[in-house]
Amino acid sequence: MALDLHCYFDEGNQADSTQYSHVTLTAACGTPKQWQKFERDWTALFPKYHMAFFHATEHKNQTDLMEDFASVAHEHSRRGGNRDSFRHGLYIFSATIPLDDYNKARNDNPQVPVDAYDILIREVFFRCVEWGSKVIGAREYHLIFDDLEPYRGYVCDWKRNPKALKEYPMLNDCSITKGNMRKTPGLQLADLFAFSHSNRSAQNGNIWHQMVMGVDQHVYDFSYEDLLIPVEAAIEKRDYWKLPKRAATK
Repeated sequence: MALDLHCYFDEGNQADSTQYSHVTLTAACGTPKQWQKFERDWTALFPKYHMAFFHATEHKNQTDLMEDFASVAHEHSRRGGNRDSFRHGLYIFSATIPLDDYNKARNDNPQVPVDAYDILIREVFFRCVEWGSKVIGAREYHLIFDDLEPYRGYVCDWKRNPKALKEYPMLNDCSITKGNMRKTPGLQLADLFAFSHSNRSAQNGNIWHQMVMGVDQHVYDFSYEDLLIPVEAAIEKRDYWKLPKRAATK
């Protein structure tokens, strides 16, 4: 049975800030019914902690709170690695770039994209859509992006580009919207995973962090070698599509 997939994208840390060592982009994916069940249990915790929304950066030092939200995330995420397991939970995609390695690779190879956001959105978006199409038979993709982050603009550029649409017709099956993280539980869940991946060294001693990292999920950590030698096809697409140029990561 074909499915409509709703995917929420959120970032952990910022590529343009020197205070961070890693940046992560996460997409949390599920069907409307799965999201409805998740949102019920997620928002049920708000009155307990007298809060209006969840944000990992703000709540990371509240152990009980973080463990409760991590428990909901774990409960509603998929278990097992096959198609049937997806019916039992949401699926998470995360990609992480170590910024020191990225800057070194960019200095060593002029072919490395000057924009870390571009690398992250390509990895997460195409992995997500490929999985949705080949594994669960997704029919339509509803992509929701944090309205304060830049990633939505990249996918909009692809959808407006005739060459990109010809090469990737699945872009026609994608609707793109922006959401307010404070009002959107799906973005808050993606934020929890993105924060957990991008701050592993600081948080890995916490039980809530172990719960989040223990979820069955797709994880890709870029190494220096990955960044130094970009996939040739990606370079060709970048040049052939002639997409709008964006500011380089600082």
